[in-house]
Amino acid sequence: MNWNNWNPFLRYPVISLLATAAIAIPLILQMGRFQVTSETRALLEGDQRNLSSYEKVKQILANVEVLALSMECGEVFTPEGIDAVRRVSDAFARQEGVQDVKSLTHSSKPVRRGFTFEMIPLIPPGSVTPEGLAELKKFCLGHPLIRDVMVAADSRHTVITVTYDRDLERPAQQSALNSEIEAILKPFEQEGLRFERIAVSLIEHEIRSTLRRDISRFLPAAAIILTSILWIVFRSWKILLLILGNQMVVVALLPGLIQISGYNLSVFTLLIFPLLTGIHLTLLIHLFTSLQRMASPAIPPQALIEKALAEVFKPCLFAALTTGIGMLSLALSDVRQVREFGVLGTLGIVLIFAVTFGPGLAVLRILLARGKLPGPPSPNSRPDSPAPDPAPIGTRFAMRLTRFATDRRGLVLALAGIIVITSGIGIGRIRTDIRAVEFLNPQSPTRKAVEEFDHVYGGINVVQIELDTGAPNGVNSLPFLRYVESVQEYAASKREVSGVYSYAQLLAMINQIWEGGKPEALKLPDNVWLINLFVVALKTQNFPFLTALADPELRTAHLVVRTPDMPSRQYLKLVNDVLKFAEDKKPANVLVSAAEGVHSILEADQRILRSQRDSVFTTLLIVGAVLSVLWRPPLLACLTLVTNALPVALVIALAGFVDVPLNSITLMVAAITLGIAVDDSIHFITHWRGCRAAGSNNLEALLDSFQVKTRPIISTSAILILLLSVFWLSSFPPVVHFGILSATALIGALVGTLFLLPSLLAWCRKD
Repeated sequence: MNWNNWNPFLRYPVISLLATAAIAIPLILQMGRFQVTSETRALLEGDQRNLSSYEKVKQILANVEVLALSMECGEVFTPEGIDAVRRVSDAFARQEGVQDVKSLTHSSKPVRRGFTFEMIPLIPPGSVTPEGLAELKKFCLGHPLIRDVMVAADSRHTVITVTYDRDLERPAQQSALNSEIEAILKPFEQEGLRFERIAVSLIEHEIRSTLRRDISRFLPAAAIILTSILWIVFRSWKILLLILGNQMVVVALLPGLIQISGYNLSVFTLLIFPLLTGIHLTLLIHLFTSLQRMASPAIPPQALIEKALAEVFKPCLFAALTTGIGMLSLALSDVRQVREFGVLGTLGIVLIFAVTFGPGLAVLRILLARGKLPGPPSPNSRPDSPAPDPAPIGTRFAMRLTRFATDRRGLVLALAGIIVITSGIGIGRIRTDIRAVEFLNPQSPTRKAVEEFDHVYGGINVVQIELDTGAPNGVNSLPFLRYVESVQEYAASKREVSGVYSYAQLLAMINQIWEGGKPEALKLPDNVWLINLFVVALKTQNFPFLTALADPELRTAHLVVRTPDMPSRQYLKLVNDVLKFAEDKKPANVLVSAAEGVHSILEADQRILRSQRDSVFTTLLIVGAVLSVLWRPPLLACLTLVTNALPVALVIALAGFVDVPLNSITLMVAAITLGIAVDDSIHFITHWRGCRAAGSNNLEALLDSFQVKTRPIISTSAILILLLSVFWLSSFPPVVHFGILSATALIGALVGTLFLLPSLLAWCRKD
């Protein structure tokens, strides 16, 4: 292929660079608008249980922000405990933009006044006698809408909620709120009180701050890794600067490309940057190792570039194509952020290839016209002097690899068979139970708050079962209310259930108040007239739980079942048991449904598995077809897929063995690493086929392929593996898991390319 006949970047390098700059400047200017979203929804994207709850809360609250504080003290129901609750509540009530504060000392309860109800403070102002505190404790811990809602059953934790009416959309506003809350709580924490807090704006502030901290660790580590490996490989400042300059151009253009494509990066899709950086380096290393190996004063710059391109362009093109296929297969996913990752990754690979073999060649052409390129490093020469031996690695080492491939192929194939069996076992143990809390570091303030609300207050999982009577005001029918009561009692009898709330329960509590608080009066009234009176009172007082337990037309009653966090299979079994009981006992014309809650959980697991399956099989199918076009016969494509699919399958199995969950981040490992892993095999087999076509026998072709390709293959793999290993520094567990699993898969792929692939070639191509 004569590039000089058609490539404008080689024929007219200066003009081409000027034209490229004119196109690139608008993209670079987009960097000012580039941002990474820290929206809470991105964190919950895969967890349908918590995502649906989050969206309902956002819909109810509209533009209002609610802060939930869990306060721990020695004992809430003491003079000191009540005083602490009151002082903390008063401190937040004085904060700017606070609309309302709810706590034990800042809440009301209904009492009967003749034929109506009046709201009075739950705890009257002033001191409370020991007898009054004992009575208050008994009331609160026995009241189903107070226990584990406002105060924990251990009576050591209580909840204070603060409602804000202020703009908290911008990062600066969220940061200011976080600072204000810390300032308010600091003196109370010095007294020995402990707080866990959670709010949407605080979560977003934490994600943003954590991300900045992670990046400040990523960048130095990645820079040290890249420069160290590149220096070891090339021992040339000129080549090092050319490679880094090429990379800087891509890094400068990529944010603009993302911006004009209409996508926003989240905390998880942000890892596209280091991943694309590593992929870019694989192309550059193959190009420059070829240039450096062929460099000679007798070869003009133009001829040197053309000679190197004749060797590496075609395999680089197909390597970029297979990597892009792995990325693009993610666009089939049902998970939004996975689709976006796949599309952005594909766009990035197109940009990388265009820059490397476009403007990158023009710059190279101009610079080589003014000075030669240093030869490959030699152990016996200074770093800045050319090596006398043109072989990238020692011939002795290449001969050892060749001998191993031919003499130990039986052992290698036996080990491959063991990997297949082990992978099958491990893949069957993969956990698809997705929980948003696992996306955060165990030391995350948000995660600690969520876990406290789950463990201390009875659970964060809530499912709403709808009991539709089919008629307005139908929920006030006494037979229907008794039916609701029976379903509630059945649900409450389940060991896993920490709380059940219903419309019938609400009317029973109002009846108890009507009867003067007698314990035996906590039941549904027998009088329909009383029921209607209670309904009017609830609507008049705008009782907060009414809208949560029935629709506005009073046609449908909502049974709300609350449980601690648990595996989705166990959770679904519990919900289905309650649904079956409700279905079996329902009156005529009543419809029972929890479709939204149940189906969303089922779909969350199914779409993760479906995304994993579709992306992997699509990658295998298309990569196989592409390689069959590149090489004939198709047997070579099959050998490549087998060589690289085995380590990827083993890593997925490893995730099953060590209980790494398959979530919206880790599901991308298989398709991405498979698309990247085949790159080394493409370069190796392409060179091997070239040697065979030139007349070499199988042994000679393997030896020459090892001599020429082992150095770039090991170098590119090392860069990708170490860059992915840097994800270990992340504060987000899924990112850590993605990095570790991907790095492990690429280690396996490197071993497969150097040992399994040559053994298969030696087996299939006997001379």
